[in-house]
Amino acid sequence: MDVSGQRVGVIGTGSSGVQAIPLLADQAAQLTVFQRTANFQVPARNAPLTAEYVSDIKARYQAVRDRARHAPGGTVRVLHPESAVTVAADLRRERYEELWAKGGADILGSFGDLLTNAQSNATLADFFRSKIPRGGHRSGGR
Repeated sequence: MDVSGQRVGVIGTGSSGVQAIPLLADQAAQLTVFQRTANFQVPARNAPLTAEYVSDIKARYQAVRDRARHAPGGTVRVLHPESAVTVAADLRRERYEELWAKGGADILGSFGDLLTNAQSNATLADFFRSKIPRGGHRSGGR
């Protein structure tokens, strides 16, 4: 959709909103985003699937499905049980960086108490804040 020169409003910053906002901002004369509750979005790092990756998954499909069926949240990921506040800060940062680079929700498995311990959750929130450019990201009509 071409919104060049238009005034555009986006309601919500869920997964669709955060994907559309940068594209709309590059075209629109003015973009206003209406957001009820601020939240963090982790880049998914989606990419085309290689033939090797597809072959690997197909070769062990039943084992992957069985593992997912018995995993928390129904997804296959490494879950680290220790608390984010009991490990050294450099290990915590290293793990966050590794999972940030991987993309997606796997970062929630980096420590076992991110969703149940406010202090641990704050370490991840601070990490996310460190990824946000100061002054916001600006280009085009933003």
